[in-house]
Amino acid sequence: MKHIAYILVVLALASSGFAQDRAESKLFRTLGDTVHIANAADLISTEILLSRGGVEKNPLWGNRALRTSAKVVMPFVLNRITGKLYQEHPKIAVAMRIATTCGYAYLATRNLQISYSVAF
Repeated sequence: MKHIAYILVVLALASSGFAQDRAESKLFRTLGDTVHIANAADLISTEILLSRGGVEKNPLWGNRALRTSAKVVMPFVLNRITGKLYQEHPKIAVAMRIATTCGYAYLATRNLQISYSVAF
């Protein structure tokens, strides 16, 4: 599980370099990194929950390889979409990155709450 975290953090930091040729604010780029970090927290907390006897209710995420692969790809896709949107509608793009980060952070927090209630 540590390897997954390291890979996601490295990918998050590397993704900032992909937007260098576009005119984006530092806030917007930082929010792109937070999407990756919150997503990694969600994936790690999901793995913790499952290792403690929790059950993944979404049948698509039941397969660990599929879940991990999708969690690695999704932030890149979301950041690419919002990066293009930023050129025409920067306020909407910023709001989407904030909402995505908050959503992943909520899921990670909820997974940890459930995993600690299962463990004890």
